[in-house]
Amino acid sequence: MRARRRWRCRGCRFEFTATAGTCLHGSKIPLAAWVAAALAGDMDAAATPAARRRVRETVESTGLPPGDSRLRSLLTGPGGVSEPAPLDGVTPAGRTILACLRGRLTGATAKRIADDCGLSPSHTRRSLRQMQSQGFAEHHDTSVMWGYRSKQVRLWRLAINERTLAALPLVGWRPPTQPPATGTVPPEFWYLFWSGQDASKLTVADDAVHIADTLVGGFDRAARCWALNRLPIEALRTLRSMRGYRAGRVAALIDSAIKRRSAGE
Repeated sequence: MRARRRWRCRGCRFEFTATAGTCLHGSKIPLAAWVAAALAGDMDAAATPAARRRVRETVESTGLPPGDSRLRSLLTGPGGVSEPAPLDGVTPAGRTILACLRGRLTGATAKRIADDCGLSPSHTRRSLRQMQSQGFAEHHDTSVMWGYRSKQVRLWRLAINERTLAALPLVGWRPPTQPPATGTVPPEFWYLFWSGQDASKLTVADDAVHIADTLVGGFDRAARCWALNRLPIEALRTLRSMRGYRAGRVAALIDSAIKRRSAGE
């Protein structure tokens, strides 16, 4: 089957097809089948019984006889036949937040999302509440480790539904931002240092190898990612030469991080 022709918007650079914004958007049924059903009432052009049933229900819902007016109704939806476009009613800030949440599927605080998007915290919270009412976002309150005790936080994440999945290709993806380096272990990882020196007193300058051994070799993926991207490359090379890191998946991750960071990526 020949692929449908696509265009690209000069303003936002997103791609779209001739059926974007109509009730035919996202349909895998050939356009020829829709045209035959709209103009001549021919449902047999659709290949499968399920496809024929969908075509019949859609074209008959226009309330118009076969002909040009029925086809025009399918393409413009004057009688409310077509579903609203996925991003109808979504503000520019909401689109930016959608692109950011796409990179934080496990959830993030409103403050972290604001940092990712370059928005003010108050604007971000208002937009998140609006997106929740539109069905794009949801939140849950949970307990996370911060330092050596837990604290309650509200995490926002994507609400996975048909409208969200249709909207994501239209907003792109924004990679999560990295918080500025402080030279110390972030408080959310202190609990991993269950023995030895107090993690709040460790510094990257003096204890980089010890920090790398604890975080890279641990079970927390976020901590491992932070260590591989923030600790000095020389500390990672030293860790790579130590027993337990000379082979296996973690060793491959260390090699990849060293290669990428050495190349300046």
